[in-house]
Amino acid sequence: MEFCLRPAKTPAFPQEVLKDAYAMPTAAYTPYTRVNTHSELGGSTALLYEVLAEHYHPGLKVEGEESNLAYVLRGLRSLISSGKEPAMKVGPIWGHPMTASAFAVAKATPAIWDQLSDEEKEKIDWLMRAFVVTCSWATADQNDYRTGPCLAGNYSKHWNPNHISPSVIPILMAVSYFGSADTVNEILTGFSYDDFMETFQRLGFTNILRSWSAAGKMLFETGGDCYLQNCETLTPAGHGKGVKFPYVYRGMPLADTDAIFRELLDHNTRGGKVVNRIDGEGGQCAYQPTGESPVTGRDGMMTEFNSHDAFGIRSDVNYCACNFSILVPSLTAGIALGLWDPASPANAETSERTVVSITDFFYKLFHGYVSFSKGKPHVFTEENGVHGGYRFAKALWLDALGGKIE
Repeated sequence: MEFCLRPAKTPAFPQEVLKDAYAMPTAAYTPYTRVNTHSELGGSTALLYEVLAEHYHPGLKVEGEESNLAYVLRGLRSLISSGKEPAMKVGPIWGHPMTASAFAVAKATPAIWDQLSDEEKEKIDWLMRAFVVTCSWATADQNDYRTGPCLAGNYSKHWNPNHISPSVIPILMAVSYFGSADTVNEILTGFSYDDFMETFQRLGFTNILRSWSAAGKMLFETGGDCYLQNCETLTPAGHGKGVKFPYVYRGMPLADTDAIFRELLDHNTRGGKVVNRIDGEGGQCAYQPTGESPVTGRDGMMTEFNSHDAFGIRSDVNYCACNFSILVPSLTAGIALGLWDPASPANAETSERTVVSITDFFYKLFHGYVSFSKGKPHVFTEENGVHGGYRFAKALWLDALGGKIE
């Protein structure tokens, strides 16, 4: 088996997968659910799939359907509608990287971008600015806020990949969208909380207004100690310096998108050598009941197969599916936009580990791995355990990144 990524120069987008994308709920967010409703995650991933299809095959049409472009424009216009825009929260908000990627690829695709009005482009511009600020709050080296601007908690930049990737990928997409890392950093250094909030009010972005109002001006602009608002007693939630400085992630400047993408992929493959059983205290265990992974013993098992949560060990196919569904579509977009170079010698080891990790993930998903998370065993399948975005990530793995399923 070959352990390297071989992205297609012109990926295929099978009609049956596009039909599945068209059948998904139109991408939209709500401030009232914490994370990942079907329209947020599934709808946003379907939209990104459609946008990538239009990018590589302008004018694409599936028999019996409207044009692919019609679905793309419907999804983009939904996301910039008042009360349907991303709320710019922080944590396992898996639709955020899909949405930011869709905006960035759409701007790089004249067949899409030329169909939008100046007012629509302005709204997308401000959503991408909001993504930039949210990512800086959540993941910049100078900050260690253990919550998003909504001050509701459930976040640390030191946690597992499904928390971290959604708050790094959008700012990488912004480098393409705005043309350079310098321009993105100028958005941060020139940030004015009052100006942003006034603009969100004018554009009708009520979800963001609701989310960012909790933190207020000081935490965004100058930083300080942060406290949760949803607790009966004063609960500390970290410390930060705001967002008014150039973005640096784990010592890497924003201009080095290739290195930051590499780090995100590596963060997803830090589970050690591939094994077929994980044991914890008190009899906790996750295991492959029959057979063994074809890459057993190779380095690069997914982090979520060998991690912990508040209840003990976490070795969970479903969490691995979430990370797969975040990274594969985002990586496909990143390659299309020139943000990550799969042919670079610096990325060879990461490419190998990524192939190992996903090969192992598919084997365990298809062969009934007994997962363990949140203190309980689980068995997940494609039918009962993966979210709506997985379908499109799987297609991109096979048709865009040159991956296989063993």
